[in-house]
Amino acid sequence: MAFTAERLNDLMDAIAARGMDIDIEKGFEFRLHKVYPEAPRSPIKFNLADNKTRKDGRMFEEDLTLMGEVLDDYALHHGLDDSVVTGIPNVGHKIAVSMQRSVRHQMGKHIPLLPLTKVETAGGASEIARVETTKEMLKECPRGSVVLPIDDVLTHATIGQSAVHRVRQAGYIVKQFLTVLTYGFDGASRLQSLGVEPHNIFLVRQVVVRAKEKGFVAADELDAVRRFLQDMNVFLQRKAA
Repeated sequence: MAFTAERLNDLMDAIAARGMDIDIEKGFEFRLHKVYPEAPRSPIKFNLADNKTRKDGRMFEEDLTLMGEVLDDYALHHGLDDSVVTGIPNVGHKIAVSMQRSVRHQMGKHIPLLPLTKVETAGGASEIARVETTKEMLKECPRGSVVLPIDDVLTHATIGQSAVHRVRQAGYIVKQFLTVLTYGFDGASRLQSLGVEPHNIFLVRQVVVRAKEKGFVAADELDAVRRFLQDMNVFLQRKAA
């Protein structure tokens, strides 16, 4: 199935309609606020889960299927090595499963999915604790295989970096990292510092502009998101200086 503008627009519309919340008064926190509590709070929060993955998930099952298909199309179109995939729990794992199904349906082949286990740290952040390398999994995913991690949203890439480290420690190769959305913060550069090439389908600002066009967000909410994206980038640049 072709990597077409129509399919991308369908996915963007689904995310704009059901996959985000706006609160320009109180805002939302990310994992990076555990490290930088003084960082600007976000007026927007994305939730790309269905209600089977998270109780507050509002995406439909067909939305997750479309996500997997679009990621499959993107990987094929951009030459990503997806011979083995792994999903960042919990939503990234569900998207990786959808991508796995898409490859089976479109290409007639099975790609193994390497399971990860996520834990909460003492500071309240999340990290990948281990890769589930059972005997059966090692038959499908022998050590030395190239693994493509999948996640829903890239912000500061803390858990993404943790996933890369754990997968490599388990004896696998990670060259690329694929997400549905990126905020455009320092997450990409943090992955690049590990020798990993980040890829994404959409930028957050693209989805919010589409949501404004569709009437899902107001003009002042769009302005608040734009200011936040600028302010957070300035904040992170100062921290890195």
